[in-house]
Amino acid sequence: MKRPYGSTTVELVEVLRSLEQTPGVHRILRRAEVGHYHDYLTDAACPKVELVNDLLAEGLGDLASKVMRGEYDEDPDDRRLPRVED
Repeated sequence: MKRPYGSTTVELVEVLRSLEQTPGVHRILRRAEVGHYHDYLTDAACPKVELVNDLLAEGLGDLASKVMRGEYDEDPDDRRLPRVED
């Protein structure tokens, strides 16, 4: 069964890659690629709050709303999922 949401290291990375690569978007993309915003792969205390703030700072309110709705909340088993490679 397909999950109704995605991972910040896979689906969010794909979305970010499709956007215009401003310096801020590029920084968010690089952080997402290494798991900085992932619920279980990061040392950040509140990775989703940080992601929402970073997206809002870049004017990406629609994407930030998706994060706030839980569309990029990871399952604990997502630690085993591969990350998107270049």
